Parts: sequence; structure tokens; C-alpha cells
Amino acid sequence: MAQLRIGYKALQDYLTYLLGQLGTSYSDAQVVAEVLVEGELCEQYEYGVRLLDSFYLLCQAQRLDPVAEMEVTYQMPSTATINARGGFGPVAAKKAMQLAMEKARTTGVAWVAVTNSNPFGLATYYAQLAAEQGMLGFAMSNSAPVLAPYNSTQRMLGANPIAIAMPGQGKTVVVELNTASMSTMQVQTKVESNQRLPEGVLHDAMGQPTVDPSTLSRGGAMLPFGSSLKETAYMGYSLACIVDLLCAVLGGASFGPYVPPIVAYMPLPPQENGHGFGHLLGAVRMDGFQSGNQSVGAVNSWCNTIHAAKGIQGTSGVSIPGESLAATRVRNQKEGVVLAEETLRQLNRMAGELGARLLEEGEEVGAGSEPLQRKG
Repeated sequence: MAQLRIGYKALQDYLTYLLGQLGTSYSDAQVVAEVLVEGELCEQYEYGVRLLDSFYLLCQAQRLDPVAEMEVTYQMPSTATINARGGFGPVAAKKAMQLAMEKARTTGVAWVAVTNSNPFGLATYYAQLAAEQGMLGFAMSNSAPVLAPYNSTQRMLGANPIAIAMPGQGKTVVVELNTASMSTMQVQTKVESNQRLPEGVLHDAMGQPTVDPSTLSRGGAMLPFGSSLKETAYMGYSLACIVDLLCAVLGGASFGPYVPPIVAYMPLPPQENGHGFGHLLGAVRMDGFQSGNQSVGAVNSWCNTIHAAKGIQGTSGVSIPGESLAATRVRNQKEGVVLAEETLRQLNRMAGELGARLLEEGEEVGAGSEPLQRKG
């Protein structure tokens, strides 16, 4: 089976249709599809279409409710908590950011926690929702444990994603990172291509450093970023801790080793402490610190100053965080999204089981293509 190139709008329509076959409302299906396609556009594939297969299998295992009725269970003027009721993470996170922005318009700053959720995909998607409205946006989530704490061999924390988007005038600074040195999908890709890892990414079940990526499936653990140097290892670990605390403890989600696995075949933790994945979304008005557009204008001044830094010979020079991601996104919007062979196989397996039209290998589907139900 070969790869497939497809227009991103056609892919959104197709995923929306598939999600509808699970009983998901059209509006919720659109949100999930849009977030997953955003992962593909930005070439952050661990947050792209592959995530749909995990969602589908979790639905089959009755660990994800595709028709969950989410609700605000607690709120104050500038804070709130949403119970996702075991539903789709992207739907819950978008609702949370929309509520945070609504509150921030009155209070200046607002934070909304989400509990009892599932993975929410690409964190930058939500942070940029706020930036598009002229606000400073924050988005973070905890995740299933793959990281070992500093000086431990046991998986206790997730490779938790964080995104911050700060708008200027026609510019947005977007910072995106997670608390591991590498994503689990990147490690798996190394396994599939029989490549070794850089130092400081993994250690084995005994806590010994290793460059063998297959160690992760044999009781090894990922290391927080900065672990290639002992002097900096504590930094990544500390960030992983604070994200877990903010995303789980504030709203009542599961924390640390109690976060449920994203793959349906793995057993749930033997005991529950909190409920599901936790997210934290924040919005801050840019005029909350200086009158008018002074802060927004200062963002442009900052960007221009950093851009002017002398570059190293042989490199492309200095770029602002988020620029390369934005360029990748624009290119893939124009040229179409390329679905890898394994992603296409997973998607077609799901489509076949749901009685939907399959995506043919090697075909090119334009942005106006309409997904059709499979005949016969």
C-alpha cells in the first residue's frame, strides 16, 4: 500500500464523515477532524490522523464516549472546570479555550481546566485560537506516563505538550514543546527504520542510558528534555511535574501514573486517582498590561530585533518560534497532505469496518472532493 496525497479540506470532510459514523454530532466531528488535520498540516504526525485510530479503538473498548455531554461543573469569574465525560479531547479543549476567551474579555485573564478527557492533539491549535482573537493563548495537557522522574527507573509522568501563542500586528510568536526529548512516535519510527537514538532520550529498566529505541517496549522509560547533560536533567523533569500538576490536580483529572493509556489494548491503572486526561487552557488580553495596542506593537518590535541577530554562516539564519511551523502549514495547505502508508492502512481499516468509502492508494484527492459511502 502506497502513500496518498489529499487536499486538507477533503481530508477534514472525510474524517468528519467517519466520526459521524460513530454517532458523534456533526459539530463535534468537525472539531476533531480539524484538530487532527492540523497535526498533519504542521507535520506533527503524533497529533495527526494516526490519533484517530487510537480514538476509534478506545471507543470500541468503551473508554471514550463519542457522544459525551460535556458540562461546566465549577466556575468563578475568571476560572472554570469542564467535565469532558470521557469524550473527545479536542472537543473539550476547544470548548475550554472558547470559555477562557469569553471570561478573559471581562476579567482580562482566564483559565479553564478540563477533567475526565482524552488526548487533545496539537496544543498549538488551541493557543492560536486565542491569538487569532488578539489574546495571549496557553494550552497544555498531561498524558499517559512514559517519562521517568529524575533519578528513577519508573514511568511516572507524560511527555506533556505545552503551547503559547503571543499575537503581534500580522505576526504571532508560537512556542511549542513537550517535556520529553523526543516523542514516542519518533522513537517508534527509529525502531521501524532500525536507527539508533541520540544520547539522553531513553534509559532501560535498570536506569542505564541506551540508544536502542526498542528499549521503550521492554520496560525502558523516556527521559525529560535536557537529560543529555546531568546538570540540566532536573529542568525537564521539573517542567513535566508542573504541567502535570496544573493540568490534573487543579481540575481533578488523573495525574502521573494514574493517567489512562492512549492505546486500548493496554490495561487501565490498577487504581484510580482523578479522572482521565487533564488539560489547562488560558487566555490573556494583550491590553491588560498597557493601554491600546502597545503590547501588540512591542511584539513586532521584539520579532524584528531577534530577526536582526547575526546568523551563523551556512545556516538559514535566525527565525522566530512558530515561523517554520507556519511555513510548513501553508505549504501543505497548497500542496495537500501526504498520508503515510501505515496511517492510510489504519484509516482504511476503520472506514471498512464502518462501511465507508476507502481512500485508494496512490490517488490524489483535491480539496473539493466529497467522501462517499462505500457501495455494495
